[in-house]
Amino acid sequence: MPPLLEVRRLSLETVAHGQKRRLLRDVSFEIETGEIVALVGESGSGKTLTALAIARLLPNNVRQHAGEIRLGGERIDALAEEAMCRIRGKRIGMIFQEPMTSLNPVLTVGFQVEEGMRIHGFPASEVRRRAKEYLAAVRFRDPERIFRSYPHELSGGERQRAMIAAVLAPSPELVIADEPTTALDVTIQKEILEVLRELQSRGTPEDSSGKTSFLFISHDLAVVSEIADRILVLYRGSLVEVGPPEKVLSAPAHPYTKALLDAIPRERLRLPEPPPGDEGEGEENEPEGKCIYFSRCPLADAVCRKEPGLSGLEGRQEHRVKCVKPLLGTGKE
Repeated sequence: MPPLLEVRRLSLETVAHGQKRRLLRDVSFEIETGEIVALVGESGSGKTLTALAIARLLPNNVRQHAGEIRLGGERIDALAEEAMCRIRGKRIGMIFQEPMTSLNPVLTVGFQVEEGMRIHGFPASEVRRRAKEYLAAVRFRDPERIFRSYPHELSGGERQRAMIAAVLAPSPELVIADEPTTALDVTIQKEILEVLRELQSRGTPEDSSGKTSFLFISHDLAVVSEIADRILVLYRGSLVEVGPPEKVLSAPAHPYTKALLDAIPRERLRLPEPPPGDEGEGEENEPEGKCIYFSRCPLADAVCRKEPGLSGLEGRQEHRVKCVKPLLGTGKE
């Protein structure tokens, strides 16, 4: 069987003042059924654009330059808009960063949890029952009260859980969570992460097989370390490292991944100290064909001028890196 989601050599570009600018470069990855894959990187690296491309919600000034996107083996980036509307919400759900701007303030929470199911043709007799079951599934002790409440009557964490219930109620195969905990304090962050992991591992109220997959977008590696099965590191529109959390976070192979880890207090990430190193200053654009991280990398030399492909480390094909001189402790000396 094919992976649930396949993204192949995806490239995005924008045109401003008659000049094209590449925003995403040959990004390729897969998500298996029931897997939580984290897409991480600093602000502006292209994480949200990747998510919007999958859901076919790109801004008008951004277009897909190359590549393809498949869901369950079916190519969806070439579908007509009417066909894509049947996929959004039903097969692909999206949890946004700020629930207060995603929930309609003049409609009850219950109405908004039911809405996706109504749009996608769920039987009227099931809609209300399922809505309350999903509110209970995201740990509301009194789903009846939440069902009747308006968004302004809930706390930030409650609104985020209500939005998760609304996204999951139509039972999508893939859920894209775009920085769903950024606006929350650390206690609520932990609760939201526990809810997502529980729903992924135990399944939904109707399906306990745990088949929902997640693309979890974040710039916070400490959060990612608690939830991801696999990590994709994105830098300026290019994937530079891919692997399981225990490899990527404890023994990063790309200098950029190491720089991200160095920016996090070690006690928060609860990982061993990485070897010391200094970072250089970045540039706005690198010439085509040169390593995307060349100007900032403390290890860069003449060998690094040609951009490498994303390849597996020696004996560790599940851990891949786009670097000709991967860091020590990762299978390369």
